[in-house]
Amino acid sequence: MIMAPMLKNPSKNLELIDEIQRSGISLHFENEVEEVLQQIHKNSYGGDEENDFELFTTALRFRLLRQQGYKVSCG
Repeated sequence: MIMAPMLKNPSKNLELIDEIQRSGISLHFENEVEEVLQQIHKNSYGGDEENDFELFTTALRFRLLRQQGYKVSCG
């Protein structure tokens, strides 16, 4: 499920990654989580398209990417 193709709205992937990390089983999915977050970072901050996320999704994306070591601007 985590490796399912990215949809236009990656909020479900972010929520799934958050649940995996909170449940303590993220060690079993390190590569998959890294790949999904890398794709989200590339699409969100490296592309030309502007994403219109709701506040919860924006905050979750910011926190997950920062925890993974990505340079994400808070501004």
